[in-house]
Amino acid sequence: MKAEIKNGKIRTFRKNGIISTEISVHNGQMHGKSKFYNSEGKIWNEVEYKEGELSGMNIIYYPNGKIKLEETYLDGKRNGISRCYNDKGVLLVEDTYEKDILKERKVKMIGFIYF
Repeated sequence: MKAEIKNGKIRTFRKNGIISTEISVHNGQMHGKSKFYNSEGKIWNEVEYKEGELSGMNIIYYPNGKIKLEETYLDGKRNGISRCYNDKGVLLVEDTYEKDILKERKVKMIGFIYF
């Protein structure tokens, strides 16, 4: 029988004991800040949920710990400023979204590959 967690934190680990995920749950849904880790146990994604939908900050990291992407969500849609950085921490692109629609793009650095 599989246990279902309604409230609290769910932590999962790889076979070697290194943490894989930390998920906050409320009323059986992802709610609050959750973290996901790479195979070395370094954080690669921090994300906020509200009642099962992305709502708040979503931050993705490079293996060196620098921020790769930071964006804000509201009701499951990108909303507000989204920033993309290179692995040295230099801002490359800054986008502004409204309800998942790109409203403005500011390219801060030329000569890079944007994903």
